[in-house]
Parts: sequence; structure tokens; C-alpha cells
Amino acid sequence: MGDLEIRPLLDAEHRSSLNLFLRSMHRPEVDDAAWVPYANTVEPGRALGAFAGDDLVGTGLAWSSALRVPGGDQLGMAAISRVGVRADHRRRGALTGLMRALLADAAERGEPLCGLQVSEPVIYGRFGFGPASHLDRVTVRTDRVRFHPGLPGRAGAPGRRDPRGDRRRAGPAARPVRRGQDRVHGPGPADVGRVVRLDGATAARDRPHRT
Repeated sequence: MGDLEIRPLLDAEHRSSLNLFLRSMHRPEVDDAAWVPYANTVEPGRALGAFAGDDLVGTGLAWSSALRVPGGDQLGMAAISRVGVRADHRRRGALTGLMRALLADAAERGEPLCGLQVSEPVIYGRFGFGPASHLDRVTVRTDRVRFHPGLPGRAGAPGRRDPRGDRRRAGPAARPVRRGQDRVHGPGPADVGRVVRLDGATAARDRPHRT
């Protein structure tokens, strides 16, 4: 890694870290208003930076999550994301240092699994990752849809009591997205637990970006 230092980010460095990641994805930086929903999305101690002297040149973080496996058990999983390296410091060991540190931290926390969503999957095979699923995006008019009352194996289905009551079983899907995700998250293999810290940032991310 040469002269790079990999260390946890300070609170004051989180916005710079997010902007570095966004630039690496060819997306605009956040202004003061756009930063607000992201401000509390970092789990303490789990956001790392790669530094060349005083300059932040790479970043990555993880959230504590869980993955449902065949048989019904849930195993702890480090949900790795926001991994990016500044263009003028690539191929200098920053990504390797960040990934090794994130994986080591997950092992120390007793999380047997790590998962990440990436833009270039071929990069991460050397760290032990492989394709688990494909991502698609669908736009839904939430004022025109409802959850199907007979959805098998989910809360609200016949023969299964929803502990949150009838307000979830009968109402339209125009409530906040996080409520819908809580409702459909069930016991099926590969279900990933919701990262609570992302509720606000997910809504902000899905708004159109101006360039």
C-alpha cells in the first residue's frame, strides 16, 4: 500500500468521504441540503478512509445486517458499500487496503458473511465475492397498488397473524417505503435485513440528480 494509511473516519470526514464516493461513480457531490439525509447513515467505527498524507483518496464502509440462510437461520452480515478510490490514486493499493480492513473488521465482529452491491463485479472476485443476484429497478405508483392479501409466507397472508395489526394488512402501499420493506421481509432464504440507517438516504438517492 506504499505510504497509504487506512483508518476509521472521523465524524467531520464523513461528508468528504461520501463526496469522494459519488465522484468515483461520476455523480454530483451533495450540497448542504442533500447532505442532511445522509448525515446519520454511517455506523460508528465502520466507515474507513485511505489517506495519502492528509488527503482522503479512498473510502468504504459497512453496516451491520443479517442474511437469512436455508433452514431459516439468520447469520450476521457486513453490508459493504460506498467503496470508491480517487481517480488519481487508483492501482496504488487503496482498494485492497480498504477491503482487507473491512473484511477483517467483520471477522472481529463475528459476522461470518459479507455482501456488497458493486458497479464493476469483476474487481471483487479476488476478495472472495461472487454474483449472488441481479438488480433491476421498477417504478411503482404507490397510490394505485396494494400488497396482495394472499401473498404466501408473508405477514398478512391467510393463516398467519401480522403482529403489527390490520393497519398494515389492509392499507394502500402509499406509506413510507421502510414500512413496506418491513412487511414483506420474511423467512425466505437470501432475505437481507433492512439497514435502518439508510431509510432517509434511500429516499434522497432515488430523487433525480441535477447536473
